[in-house]
Amino acid sequence: MARRIFKSITASRKKIGNTLTQGSGANTLQDRGAIQVPASWSLNPYFNNNYYYRWQALTLLYFTSWEARKIVEIPINDAFRIKPELVGIEEADKVALLNACDKLQLFHKMRRAATQERLLGGSALLIGVREDQEDAAKPLDIKNIDKGDLKFLNVVSLNQMQKPEYNTNPFDENYDKPEFYSINGIKTHVSRMIVFDGEPLFNYSTQRLMQNFRINPQGFGESVLVPLWDAIMRCIGTQQAAYQLIQKSSVTLVKSEQLLNLEGTKKGEEAVAALQEMAEMISIYRAAIIKGKGVEVEENAASFGSVPELLMSYLQTLSAASDIPASRFLGQAPGGLNATGDGDLENYYNNIAAYQETRLDPKYERL
Repeated sequence: MARRIFKSITASRKKIGNTLTQGSGANTLQDRGAIQVPASWSLNPYFNNNYYYRWQALTLLYFTSWEARKIVEIPINDAFRIKPELVGIEEADKVALLNACDKLQLFHKMRRAATQERLLGGSALLIGVREDQEDAAKPLDIKNIDKGDLKFLNVVSLNQMQKPEYNTNPFDENYDKPEFYSINGIKTHVSRMIVFDGEPLFNYSTQRLMQNFRINPQGFGESVLVPLWDAIMRCIGTQQAAYQLIQKSSVTLVKSEQLLNLEGTKKGEEAVAALQEMAEMISIYRAAIIKGKGVEVEENAASFGSVPELLMSYLQTLSAASDIPASRFLGQAPGGLNATGDGDLENYYNNIAAYQETRLDPKYERL
């Protein structure tokens, strides 16, 4: 008996959307949602072990979906809206330093690297000094850098960094952090880079165990779009369905009992053409001639009902999931009689300030 029940549950296992449903319940045959488990694979690029495909899929979504683009860019745009304040130095030195930053396009390249970090899970800035690239594997000694030695800052994308070598000493302060990267085949010490690591939850060795080999090969974090992928797809699909509903908002049906007979003669074809012309004059959208009794003209109007509310509901879900207030994400006025949106915006900009302080400031200070 137990064997037959197990066989029945296994046979009924099927994929529904992005969820695998096993059987109909854990202990009874009535509890249909008790043993739902996350899908072991889906269209979400996270579930693909080919990380180049993952990056391509995320980049494609970023360039083709305004929702995804806003989720990636809005926090970055707000974090880089104001340049960091320089304190503790003379005014002349401050001006010279800001001029040097502008010449090196520091703020633009920092923003670009931070955007790639949110989109793909990581990025890096390569610090170019006067030394030849043969010395790139040596640690960068700040004390030996003189005025004019800093030549460039280059944004290095994930696909250009390979073969990271990690510190494997658990008693070292840099344990499980990369010491070298191979950038287009050139071994480069990490001291010559400003690394945007995407804040991985697990260290590199643990990632292989906890994430079933679906890990960033450089040990970086994941894209911010990964947990939102399905919600974005549903939002886009709902908008497309609403558009198709508009296309079918007015459909004219012309019914003719002798339709098949008419199509077999010259006079009949002329009659069908006359019916088509009549249908086109009546409806500016869609019309069809079908077999029916006599000659009847029927208008079928689509019902839009709660479609606007449904569309907005999906967009608000994206707004909440991405921690971006609807007033910022959608340009939507706060709802409710007493709602001002001040609390949501205050929490959001507190998060931006925390990102600036904990993630950006250490990189600025080092540069």
